[in-house]
Amino acid sequence: MKLQPPITDDDIEALLTGHLSPARRRVVEDALGAQPDLRRRVEALQADQDALRAIAADLLSEPIPDRFLALLDADAASLDRPARRRHGT
Repeated sequence: MKLQPPITDDDIEALLTGHLSPARRRVVEDALGAQPDLRRRVEALQADQDALRAIAADLLSEPIPDRFLALLDADAASLDRPARRRHGT
């Protein structure tokens, strides 16, 4: 049996975000089955991630407040104007 590198935080993040290679995913999933503490940690992180996504979805469904839109408009208007140069620079 080939010795596998230890499961890292990067592995866990990639597993949760779906960016883990299929081969490494199998290694991580085997480790989750063999290590209850690791499995509980990943389950807790998944629950946190799900909660954050739910909060973000709620926020993204709300309209952007007018005061923020006004700030964006002001920023865009300032970009349309050429910058003023100081004398002597």
